Amino acid sequence: MGVAGPPDPEQAPAVRRALDGLGFDARSIQALFGTTDLLRLALVGRPLLAYRARGNSALACLGRLFFLEQPEPLHDAVRLIGETPLETLRNAGLLAIDGTFVMPSIRLYLEGELRLVGDLHGSHRPELADFVLGPGPVARMLADLALPGSFANILDLGSGCGVLGCLLAGRSHNVVCSDVSPRAAAFSRFNAALNGIENLRAVEGDLFGAVAGERFDLVLCNPPMVMAPTAEYLYRDGGSEICARIVREVPEHLAPGGCLQMLCNWPERAGCDWRETPRAWFDSTDCDAWLLRFHSLTAEGYADLWLRQQPDGTSRSAEAIGRWVDHLTAIVADRVGGGLVILRPRAHSQPLRTLRSAPHVSAPAGAALQRLMRAQDCLMATNDDAQLLESRLQRAPELEQQITLNIGQAGWQQQKRELRLAGTLGFSAMADATTLGVIAHLDGQRTLAEAAAVYAQQIEVDPHRPVAGLAPAVRELLRLGMLTPV
Repeated sequence: MGVAGPPDPEQAPAVRRALDGLGFDARSIQALFGTTDLLRLALVGRPLLAYRARGNSALACLGRLFFLEQPEPLHDAVRLIGETPLETLRNAGLLAIDGTFVMPSIRLYLEGELRLVGDLHGSHRPELADFVLGPGPVARMLADLALPGSFANILDLGSGCGVLGCLLAGRSHNVVCSDVSPRAAAFSRFNAALNGIENLRAVEGDLFGAVAGERFDLVLCNPPMVMAPTAEYLYRDGGSEICARIVREVPEHLAPGGCLQMLCNWPERAGCDWRETPRAWFDSTDCDAWLLRFHSLTAEGYADLWLRQQPDGTSRSAEAIGRWVDHLTAIVADRVGGGLVILRPRAHSQPLRTLRSAPHVSAPAGAALQRLMRAQDCLMATNDDAQLLESRLQRAPELEQQITLNIGQAGWQQQKRELRLAGTLGFSAMADATTLGVIAHLDGQRTLAEAAAVYAQQIEVDPHRPVAGLAPAVRELLRLGMLTPV
């Protein structure tokens, strides 16, 4: 398959009408392929997908073209899709005719209600350094981690095909998609036009070069952070250095109270604190920073993860993995950490810095992240235990208690009580009966001291008894976002 030029945004409205007429939407294509997650089709065997898309319908034909990326006999495509819609898709640059076959030129994706285009998977090779990646699970994860609410201005930095900008366009007056690749910016423009998004602007420049002087309330970034031995792809291979550069430069582009949310990678060394490299990123900024580490991969595992995404199976050879491992060894890394950075202008006399490992994070977790930040702000603003006891706190809505029981000679015996954020950030903490009893009465109206008094009355003890030792336990629950200020 040849490398196609970017699609023509002027043709996007006609493409939208053609796809509407053909019934090409997420629900129909999910039914065609028998899945509810079209971004994970690669996990389904290709023969099975081809079997499911074998029918004589317009949707089956479009599925074979745009999802299986296989040619279709011209006479079949005309019969199933129709001559006019076929010509529309061809004029826009989505399809090409090669003799007696119709060929996909770019790939058409479905993400929620959006239709988005990116380069064909078969074009993912070093000769196309400015390959434009379509939407995938990582972009979806970052969108689900985005802080909730509406924003005046959003920047999708290193936007690629513009998936993040398109997903969040309904939450902003103004969205800017910025990418160093003119080809990627063209894809963003087409995707905005294809979905009728009028408040999105795609610009070209090196990181913040195209938005000089502009400030944003939310900056989302899935940067080219991969620590590859050679920089083969613009969208991918920038290493941890580009993450450090973004952290240094973004403060000049954050509005008051604005935030950067960025996925990142960094090198780790056995026997050393994993925070060593990312902590240095924040030393040069006067900002509050959170870093949640989601994973730490061995050098071999990291190499295999990225080589596995190449369509050419030979890329996963032992020799190729060896090149990656040698490169990571050369930069003194035997593991690679990955996670999420949140950065905002400093809100306290001293910058707030939280760098910690996180359990498995389940999306959407944006609201949980926002509560975590507010809870830690509360800790920074609370000088002593007396002030904390007068704070009005509430439980995180996803907070649950887990009780572990073991069977013994005397029957079931309780081993431990644990609080856990279920379905979002996944943090957990041990808690004693007194702490559990007090926080059960935190309804958003009572102060911590009032909740302790209610619990004391309930169990008929001295009102001061539950307060003893309560503050340290509550501070830990605030640090984990299990409790938040009202």
